[in-house]
Amino acid sequence: MQPTSLRRILTTPVLLLLATTLACAGDKSLTREEATQRVDAIGRLSAEIEQAEGEGLALLAPKGVAAARSALDDAVATARSGALTDAERLAEKGFGRLEQARQDSKQSAAVLREVLDGRQRAVAAGAPDLLPERFKELDGELREAARLAEDGDIEDAQEATPDLLRGYSALELESLKVDATDLARAAIKAARDAGAERYAPDTFDRAEKELNIATGILETDRSRVDQANVNARKATELANRSQFVAE
Repeated sequence: MQPTSLRRILTTPVLLLLATTLACAGDKSLTREEATQRVDAIGRLSAEIEQAEGEGLALLAPKGVAAARSALDDAVATARSGALTDAERLAEKGFGRLEQARQDSKQSAAVLREVLDGRQRAVAAGAPDLLPERFKELDGELREAARLAEDGDIEDAQEATPDLLRGYSALELESLKVDATDLARAAIKAARDAGAERYAPDTFDRAEKELNIATGILETDRSRVDQANVNARKATELANRSQFVAE
């Protein structure tokens, strides 16, 4: 074998390895964190979107917030590829989308004002924690109504109002009942299981009556939660006493 041919055979793998290494180095993209550090607008847009979502903007202007987040994702992807100037431009576009969302949310809030008030009462009653799945589902329906308002379909958005009002009102009432009467119901069940209806019927009956009073208060006047709690605690006390007698 000629020396030149031998040299070619030996050097070819080395050259291929070098070319592959250089190609990989050239293809290396920035991480999301690096992209955020190099393009200031990306970091600012991300922070503003998070703040807007925390303030409930995504509930009133879901399309606008989604558009802003899409612009953010595009800016990050572009920055990761090394096109930092284009990434800056895309991020600035996101700020415009977010500002439009803020403007659109004012109309949604005006159209759905009663619903938002009802939702706030449900939140105050603890519905997001006590009935999380139903609250989340209802919020999804609210976002859909707000999306209609964003698109200018005011009448369609208003048509959703009665069902939303009923939904949030029901969540508020159920949450108040759980909060005020759940322990009483558990105590009465335990007393019944222990035979209190047979061995301490009067006390057990009084416990049930106090629970019914508490429930009735919440159904007729939700502002009297404190009084309902008094009756619910009395029901719990009586149920525990009847259980003690039965045992």
